[in-house]
Amino acid sequence: MNELLFSQAVPADNGGRMNCRVMRIALILGCLSLLAPGLPAQETEPLWAVLEAGRRHFRNEEYGEALRRFREVLEVQPESSEAAYSIGRIFEEHEDFREALRYYERALDGTGFTIADREARVRYRRARIHEVRSDFGRYEREMEALFERDEFFSSDETAPQRQNQLRVVREQSLSRALVLYRIDPGPFADAHTDYGGYLVHAGRFAEATPHLVRGLLETFSHAIERYRRVESGYSFDTLQSFLNEIESAPEILDFLEERHVWEGMYYLATALYFDGYSTRGEELWHFLSGRAQAGEWADAAVRQLSSPRPPTFPRRSP
Repeated sequence: MNELLFSQAVPADNGGRMNCRVMRIALILGCLSLLAPGLPAQETEPLWAVLEAGRRHFRNEEYGEALRRFREVLEVQPESSEAAYSIGRIFEEHEDFREALRYYERALDGTGFTIADREARVRYRRARIHEVRSDFGRYEREMEALFERDEFFSSDETAPQRQNQLRVVREQSLSRALVLYRIDPGPFADAHTDYGGYLVHAGRFAEATPHLVRGLLETFSHAIERYRRVESGYSFDTLQSFLNEIESAPEILDFLEERHVWEGMYYLATALYFDGYSTRGEELWHFLSGRAQAGEWADAAVRQLSSPRPPTFPRRSP
């Protein structure tokens, strides 16, 4: 019987009961997989079109159709990294982490990726699964190995610039650092923000800050450049004014939400506060608490302002 139907991993915090939505979608996936285990793509339909159709189904949460399309690609091109990665995403979405890891490994061993920077994102998703499974040592090792691929973060040549960025954030503000520095967009911002949050929960605040600064500077740099394409005369001056400006540009706000910017700001504030930069931490908590878009992270900032305390390990929702 199809593994996807029966090998769903149970989340650690639900008392051993599988989420009903996951079970329902898994049942649909299992049935579709049995009915259509991987039909060869039509000769008139190029593989890139089959991949794109699968991605479209995935975005629409039509996971059974997405799985069928990606398997069509693997029938024709068994070493397709893109198809294997996409199947891994489906399994991860449904918390079958064993199968997700298997397909991510297959993707990394395959023919390579047509989308720039995909390999780094696959390695990041693989590492995150290890944290979800409470294999924290392996999560840390894989994240550190990933950051070695980030030339800006790992190069000795850029060390002075990284130190200056940290100094400005610690002594002045994140807003001031964005006036002085820009980081070209790449595949590492989400991973840095995620790892910084993990290190905050682990009580390693000094280690967390460089990762959080790296992730937030890159994310906001990207957002500012995207907004300039909408408003060609825009000139950044403060983070407050920028966030007010983009209230009329929901696609930019959505981008920041997708890149977990509110979470990153909360953890940066927390890292600064407990690493001896309490004034900077409180200022950033205050800033975040006044942003309705920040949702649960604004609420968490309010609680910290009332009674500061380091987060617990392992991390959970705020």
